Amino acid sequence: NETSDDKIEYKQGSVSVRLKIEWRLKTLLGEDKIVGPLDPYVNKAVDLGKIDPEEGESLIRIGRFCDSVQLSANYCRAQSFDKMRSWSDIIGRIE
Repeated sequence: NETSDDKIEYKQGSVSVRLKIEWRLKTLLGEDKIVGPLDPYVNKAVDLGKIDPEEGESLIRIGRFCDSVQLSANYCRAQSFDKMRSWSDIIGRIE
């Protein structure tokens, strides 16, 4: 059974992950702001050869998950620690 504290924690975690991706993309692309879905920014980085296409697909999936958590009033699908660590590794490879 999920508590409201658990749901808040999921939302905070998803915000943190999305902000990491945004920061990396802004650095790579020279963008001042990233607004809306991450897909176009990730695709642009892939097209410019700054991100591997496979990692780009992973980033898009991670970004969509984060967005769905943030937009849902009742989201409670937590990811495993290993899954979150793998996401962190993917984000960390972006230079």
